[in-house]
Amino acid sequence: MPRKRRLAKGRDQLSPGQMLFLTGAFWPAEDDAYGNAGDPGARYVESMRHCWLSSPWRHGELPDGSASAAELWELHGEQVTAEWIARAPGTRPAAFWRFAAQVCPEPDDDEFECLKRHNLLTQGELRPLRTGAHRL
Repeated sequence: MPRKRRLAKGRDQLSPGQMLFLTGAFWPAEDDAYGNAGDPGARYVESMRHCWLSSPWRHGELPDGSASAAELWELHGEQVTAEWIARAPGTRPAAFWRFAAQVCPEPDDDEFECLKRHNLLTQGELRPLRTGAHRL
């Protein structure tokens, strides 16, 4: 019998492993990034959740029944991308390329140039180009 899963609606309800995935943190992260300082078992679970979500060959829900990478991105991807652009214009988190973009940069491709070539830059990212300001 299929079980009904509950998805976290707000980002404040996401686990440390889920947040690390959404924000583009590489796996493995530092131990303290997984929270649960007094509980090594819980830290391990969050590390494995982060690993599973970050692995592009893994699909569907996690073994513990929590949301899949695609479900998390569908719920939070737009907000995560906007926050990412505010911090690092001209780039995108790894999950953006996996779930939102129709293209992926080639291994030797400049991410900014790929975004520009495929019209994936926001108006805010394009504004400095129009005013003559240069990328750092």
